[in-house]
Amino acid sequence: MMAQFLDNDQDGCADDVNVVKMMRLNQAGLVLMDSENDAYYEDIVESFDETALFASQVRPFCSGSSETSTCRDVAIEEVLDFIAEYGISPFYHNEFGQCYDGNFQQRSELQVQMDIARGGTSTCRDVAIEEVLDFIAEYGISPFYHNEFGQCYDGNFQQRSELQVQMDIARAAAVFTYDDVTCNYDCLTEEFFYYALTSLLGGQDARAARNMDEWKASTPQDLQTKLPGMYNLLTGGVTSMQLLSADGVLPGSGNAAGATATYNP
Repeated sequence: MMAQFLDNDQDGCADDVNVVKMMRLNQAGLVLMDSENDAYYEDIVESFDETALFASQVRPFCSGSSETSTCRDVAIEEVLDFIAEYGISPFYHNEFGQCYDGNFQQRSELQVQMDIARGGTSTCRDVAIEEVLDFIAEYGISPFYHNEFGQCYDGNFQQRSELQVQMDIARAAAVFTYDDVTCNYDCLTEEFFYYALTSLLGGQDARAARNMDEWKASTPQDLQTKLPGMYNLLTGGVTSMQLLSADGVLPGSGNAAGATATYNP
C-alpha cells in the first residue's frame, strides 16, 4: 500500500523522490504489529521514528474504492498520515504543511483551506473557559432566556431556540466539522487532508451518509463544488506525486500492484 501511495503511476519508481528522501531523512517508517497488546516498541532502535499499524486495522477486502458504509481499511488512513507527516508536509511545507507554530499568518495553504471548510480559524482552546461558560449557560442563561438561548431540545423541531437555529445554520454551512476535543490544530490538519484526498480519489462516496457529522464533501464532485480551493490545491501539480492529481488512484483499488511491485526510489 505504501508503494501505491508513493508510486501511484505504478512504473516502479517513486513519483516524487523528494518525498521519499524526506521520509528517509527523518528516519521514519511503518511497523506492522499483531495488536496493541503485543506491541514491541522496546525492540525498535531509538533513532527510528516509527508509526505503528496493527493487523486488526488492515482490511484489504474493503480497501480503496471497495470501501463500504460499514467496512473500511484503516491502513489507508494510517499510511497516508505517515507519508504526509514525514514526507509531504515537511518538504512542501508552504502548501501542505501540517505543523502550526503559533503564527497564524504563516499557515500552509492546506491549513487555510481547512479553516475555510471549518468556517473558523480557532487554533487552540482553553477547556476551563468552555467548562465555566457551559455551567453558566446551562443553569442561568439558557433556562431564563429559553426562547433566545435555550439549550434543551424537547423533540419539537419547530420550537428550537434562536441559538439552536443559528447553530444548525452554521453546521449546514461548514464542510469539515470534526470535533474530537483531543485533536489539536496539527491533528485537525491531518484529518482534513485525509478526508479531502480520499474523497477526491473516490474512497468516501460509499460512506457519505456516515461521514455527515464530520465531513460533507465525500465525492470528487462535492469536493470541487464545496471546497474549490482545496480541490485546486490537490490537483494543481504542486508535487509530481500522481496521488495528488486528478489522475490519482486510491491505494487498494482495482488491480494496482501496490507493495508487490518492484519499487526503486
